[in-house]
Amino acid sequence: MGICRSVKNVQCKPTPNFVRADAYDTGFHIKADANRPDEASQVTFITQIDHKGNYPSWLTDIVNETQAGYLSNIRAGMNRMLVSEGVRTILLDKDMVVNIHTSFKDQELALWAFQRNDLNEVMTMSRTRRSIKKIVPEPGDYLYTNAGNPILEMLEDSRVEQSKFYNAQMAYRGYTESDAEEIHRPSCEHLHQQLMQYGLSPPDIPLPWPLWSVPQLNEVLYACKSSDADKGEYMSMRAMQDCVVVVASCLTCEEPEMRHNKYIHLSSSLKFWPKEAVRMPTQ
Repeated sequence: MGICRSVKNVQCKPTPNFVRADAYDTGFHIKADANRPDEASQVTFITQIDHKGNYPSWLTDIVNETQAGYLSNIRAGMNRMLVSEGVRTILLDKDMVVNIHTSFKDQELALWAFQRNDLNEVMTMSRTRRSIKKIVPEPGDYLYTNAGNPILEMLEDSRVEQSKFYNAQMAYRGYTESDAEEIHRPSCEHLHQQLMQYGLSPPDIPLPWPLWSVPQLNEVLYACKSSDADKGEYMSMRAMQDCVVVVASCLTCEEPEMRHNKYIHLSSSLKFWPKEAVRMPTQ
C-alpha cells in the first residue's frame, strides 16, 4: 500500500484567494490477483478529499484520472527490471538514474553495462581506468565502453572517501594491467547463462566492476580483496546512452544463500537527469 493524508504545518501559511483542502486516506492498494496470483496484480486507487467548498465534478474527475494514471509509471518500472538467479537487470533510457544499495555487510556485487541496441558495445573497466586514470571511479567520472564511449556517469558514492584513498595510494596503470580481478571470471560465465533466458546474448562479457571491493598492493603484486562495505552503502549513476545495466552477486561469496537476487537492491527513480546538469565528457 502507498497511502498518504494531509497534515497540518504551521509553516505553510494561508494564501489569499485559495482554499486549502483536506486529503484523507488517498493512494494505491496493490495485491496479487486472486485468480492468477503469479501472473497478475489487482490495483485499487483510493481518493478521499474534502474540497472545503464548491468544486466542479468535471475537475474532480480530471484530478482523479491524472493521479490514477501514475500506475503507468509503476508498470514501466516493473517492465524495466528482469530478475534471474543471482542477477538483476534493468533497462535504462539515456539520462535515467540507477541506484544500487548494499543489503548486508561485506556484500559482494558485480556490475556490467551494455549498449542497449548493440550488445557488442560493453563497459570495460580496463578502458574506463585508462580514461579516468583511477582504479575506482569517483562522482563526476564516466565509465567507458570498449568503443571508447561513455555509458554511465557516477553521481553519488557513499564510500567516496575510501575511493579517493585507493586512487591516491595505487597506480591505476599497474592495477589495470594486472590479473587482480580474474577471480571474477566465473561471474561472467554465469551472467551469460542468465542473460540467454531473455534473448540477450552478448558475444563477449568482460570482467565486471566489483563494487566496493578493496584493491591492494603487496610489494609489486596487486590483488582485489573482498568487499568491506557496510549495510546501506549506495551508488547512483546516470545513463549516458540507452543501456542495459546488470548487477549480480559475486560467485566468490562463500554463502550461496546470500547470493539470492532478493538481496540485490537495484532500482531506477524513473526520473531523468535535469538537462541543465548534463555535461559531455572530455578526454
